[in-house]
Amino acid sequence: RFMTRALLIYVYSMPVLLWPIVGWASPAVSFVVAFVFCGVENVAVQIEEPHRVLDLRAMCHAVQAAAEQLRSTASASQQLHAALALSEPLDRGKVS
Repeated sequence: RFMTRALLIYVYSMPVLLWPIVGWASPAVSFVVAFVFCGVENVAVQIEEPHRVLDLRAMCHAVQAAAEQLRSTASASQQLHAALALSEPLDRGKVS
């Protein structure tokens, strides 16, 4: 939070500080610099606190659905394997 406040103070004072250097272009230069700095600060906040940005509930539901689908596929595969094991063996040597 401190960095955000410090950045805002810097951005608000930048046109006054840039006036002697760039003159009437200071609003445009200030806007570009503020846009870049605020973007960098936003990325830093997202890296620092990723759980506010990520929708973990949706991700957990997706993982749970994938696990249930995998479990049902494995169960169906086991049932198919058991059914094939109970059926009569095929004689692969004879041609009909």
